[in-house]
Amino acid sequence: MDFSTAKKWFQQDRIRELAKSSEGLKFLKLRSLSRREHLDHLFSTAAIDSASSKAGELFREAFESDALDNPTIDSTIKTIYAVEREQRRNCEDELVNQLYRLEAFDWGGLHQNNLEKTNVAFDRRLPDNRLLPDLWNKASDHPSAGSLELLSELSDFRKQLINGAKSNPDTLIQWLYENQGVRRFDASNRLFLILVDCSNFFLSWKLKRAKPLLDSEISSYLDNVPPSPGRTLDFNWEGTSYTVVSDAIIVTKP
Repeated sequence: MDFSTAKKWFQQDRIRELAKSSEGLKFLKLRSLSRREHLDHLFSTAAIDSASSKAGELFREAFESDALDNPTIDSTIKTIYAVEREQRRNCEDELVNQLYRLEAFDWGGLHQNNLEKTNVAFDRRLPDNRLLPDLWNKASDHPSAGSLELLSELSDFRKQLINGAKSNPDTLIQWLYENQGVRRFDASNRLFLILVDCSNFFLSWKLKRAKPLLDSEISSYLDNVPPSPGRTLDFNWEGTSYTVVSDAIIVTKP
């Protein structure tokens, strides 16, 4: 496989096919080092003088260099990751503090969910991401039996979805791939982190700051990962089928 073919496949989101060949895997690894300073570090580690002056040309040169083998690339990736991870670790406490100071998060993506079942007034002009929380808050303050029944049904339904996804996340993962935004679309292998506060679904985003809970759940998942992790799944995007290896960590707060 030459550089042009690997680049074309990457642009076509044929990630899985790339990863099946040693040349394609080398391309993907180098892609993670595509910043100029990282490529410079790679050449320096291998004691090789580069002839290119631009990052794009340096990327191609690295791919075509027989002296830059996979062990050298792997070692460089691990070194750079260790440095960057330490920098991020030093900022974690302040990041968590900032999240605790955040009072609202406009996360979008909700829909009406059969609002006609209640006689609670709601503003249909609200965008989807505010419509259901607005109804939920009003219904929770409304004394009618219909409102309480609606909230109970919605809550039970969501909890059933969560339990089902924990048992088998395939459908959820497929939905997440197929409902990406156009600008952010890709068919890369992914590990999804799903956060759910069962006492208030609309405040689930606050679990981003629950560091002890996240550490525990993520560590538990990683400690039990099999030799070949992930689930092989197919999904469709605008008429094109893709195959990915993916999984989901679902963290819930009762």
